[in-house]
Amino acid sequence: MNTRLLKLSNRGRFKRFIARAGVLACAAQPAAHSIASETSSNSFSPLGFVSAVNTPVAQVLQTGSVLTALTNNIPEKTNPYPGVGGFGTLSLGIGLLEGLEAFGRLSFSGDLQCNMYSSGCKGGQRDLSVSGKYQFPIQLPLNTKLAVGVTDYGGAATNFRSKYFVATSDLGFFDVSLGFAQKSSPGALLDGSFGSVVLRVTDQLRLQYENDTRAKRIGASYIFNLGKLTDLNLAISQQAATVTQPSNRQVGVSLVMHLGQMQAKLIRDTETLQYGTSMHKAQEVSAAHSLNQSDERPQVVPTPQDGIQNLKAALQKAGFTQIQISETSSKLLWVQVEPSAWRQSRQQAMGVALQTILKQTETANFHQWLLTLTYLGQPTVHALTNSQCAQFFKTGIDSCADRRALEFFSQSHLPKKLQEELEDAKLIDADRFGGWNSPQFELGFGLRNSVGTEYGLVDYSAALELTTEMSIGKGFGLQATASTPISHSGDFGKGHVFADRLYSKNQIEQVLLTYWQPYGPFAIQGSAGYINASDRGGQIDSTWHNQDGRLRLSGLVGRYTNTEGKYLNARMPAIMSMRYSILPAKWQMELTAGQFYNQDRGYLLASNHWMGDTKFKIYVRRSGLPSDPLKPIRSFAGFDLSFPLGPEKSSQVAGFNVRGQDRWQTGLETKVGESDNYITLGYGLIPKPKHGLMTDVIDFDRSGFTDLWADRDRVRLAMRNTH
Repeated sequence: MNTRLLKLSNRGRFKRFIARAGVLACAAQPAAHSIASETSSNSFSPLGFVSAVNTPVAQVLQTGSVLTALTNNIPEKTNPYPGVGGFGTLSLGIGLLEGLEAFGRLSFSGDLQCNMYSSGCKGGQRDLSVSGKYQFPIQLPLNTKLAVGVTDYGGAATNFRSKYFVATSDLGFFDVSLGFAQKSSPGALLDGSFGSVVLRVTDQLRLQYENDTRAKRIGASYIFNLGKLTDLNLAISQQAATVTQPSNRQVGVSLVMHLGQMQAKLIRDTETLQYGTSMHKAQEVSAAHSLNQSDERPQVVPTPQDGIQNLKAALQKAGFTQIQISETSSKLLWVQVEPSAWRQSRQQAMGVALQTILKQTETANFHQWLLTLTYLGQPTVHALTNSQCAQFFKTGIDSCADRRALEFFSQSHLPKKLQEELEDAKLIDADRFGGWNSPQFELGFGLRNSVGTEYGLVDYSAALELTTEMSIGKGFGLQATASTPISHSGDFGKGHVFADRLYSKNQIEQVLLTYWQPYGPFAIQGSAGYINASDRGGQIDSTWHNQDGRLRLSGLVGRYTNTEGKYLNARMPAIMSMRYSILPAKWQMELTAGQFYNQDRGYLLASNHWMGDTKFKIYVRRSGLPSDPLKPIRSFAGFDLSFPLGPEKSSQVAGFNVRGQDRWQTGLETKVGESDNYITLGYGLIPKPKHGLMTDVIDFDRSGFTDLWADRDRVRLAMRNTH
């Protein structure tokens, strides 16, 4: 009798829920068009995948999209401590490649900060896990898509592991999904057959019904367009009660940023605003073709000295220093600049400089001009074009006069004839002091954190960082980074578990004197000083790129000793790395091996994914010292997320360059293949000067010319936005 009354009560709830959803659907008005409305007709499950509600569908996150979601539920279990602390799931999702998505998941319940090793702690769960889904690149009738996936992969504690297969068909306004899952953990939600139906009421509104193998759930979701490239998704659902599970309401909110599509969207917008219809572009293509057919070279108009001075002044105003302007015997204009105000991206700096030169040389019809970007006065990359070809490139045309409208070269890969011509170039004008002794200041944020441990859901120590850089000669630089604490959680306090990682006082984090020099196809940098607050010594870094830049080899050797007596033996890292761009400007694979900073030996295999200036790295690492019981061989898996902080261009404050952090990095990792979940630190460390060869010279490993060409729209966009 009680069961029957419960079923009738649930039917009444479902009817009221459907009625409210119907009213919402009728009232819904078309919203601003967004990328999400083109590709995401679904919600995002706290299990870690694109879903109906909690069951997977074959759709995946679009390449370059980043999702952050918070849900007030753990679908696999009920709250063990109702009314105490929190209960829910925090997710991070990334569209890594075409058809491939990955999710990181942090589920939590009970007291979020108590020590779970203490008997009185009411902390139910703090579980970190990773999930992934792959959509097969095949098209079946009814626009059916097929996908496979795994949940809770890796980690020492796998509470929710399962694997599944799902097919989704497009039936007009409906997406119908059927799948089968097999669980590997007793607590996994998916086990056996599951299915869902999603009704696309409008571009923004979805209604969902699903059976997740345990219970039935009905829900609705709505996409709010916060901008052309950012969306907020609100979702609510109700689960019917079963004999083993009570009815529950699930509410989730997710923010989706379409970083991979941002540049392409901005390019399309500026083309529409500035260059009109495709007919106009076709006329420009025709003009380029006519130029290709003509044997006549443009008439050379001598450039007066004041024109060169105006160009130098314009480049200085645009944020460039150490400017040298030369001319060759064949009327090639050679402009060398240090992109002091543009440190986040070489493409951005190149676009600004090219547009500045283009604007200033419109009346001086040089046959060609060569732009050279430098770091500490040494050349890093060259771009060759002329006024007509630069204009074509700016408007979206890649070829000009039977060649690329803009050609990239490294110092070692300059054509021999051009290199000989540059050796005899005549200097016309240059900065009086070459830009030396002009300090730059970089404001940053230091964060040391621990997430999902038995000691707390999130623990942290935060500090403000200030980095000072100074050029003291060609190739020579001096850099220093200082930190000041701003806040920390209790477990980072003195006497607590993370006390040794606390930002405890104002201190110098790194002081290095560096020198770098290109040697043929190689670039080498030496660094000496303090690599951290207590370790003093030096290291040598080197890199080599093949002809097109897709393959990069690098290595470092170093020796550091501790000045505070914490360890007696010197640290002697010796590390080699090989990186290959599989999809230029989007996807790189990298293998690093050798002896790391704490003397553990092993390897790290990483998959690097670029979404504009944002980099997402997934990696596995195995290292250790078999002879040292304190550092046995262990395996880890994790991710790093890095992106610039602050405006693209630095500001002038009291005559100094002041900018945000060129690249801020954070991440998480966990041990894999072990039964315990104890916190383990100090493996796989690589000593890195904050600035130099591996950052500014190779542009955070984006300096391959295939990568530069693949990301040429970034240069175009910078040219169009420079006035």
